[in-house]
Amino acid sequence: MLFRSQGGRKIRVHGLDIREPGMTSEHATQRLQRALDSGSLSVEPVEVDGSGHTVAVVRVNGRNVAETVRAAN
Repeated sequence: MLFRSQGGRKIRVHGLDIREPGMTSEHATQRLQRALDSGSLSVEPVEVDGSGHTVAVVRVNGRNVAETVRAAN
């Protein structure tokens, strides 16, 4: 899943795949936005994917966003 950083850079959340069973892109996007809005954000770049997006471990208040979004499923 992608989101745009404050600097305009596209970030793909490491460990979050909307193709997981039971997860639609609309619901995943809503859960991701709620998670991102819920506290202090940290982005730890891991790599750059084939599309040029930064792949990063994203945390809010120290909690991994990918795990938070999947748990809400």
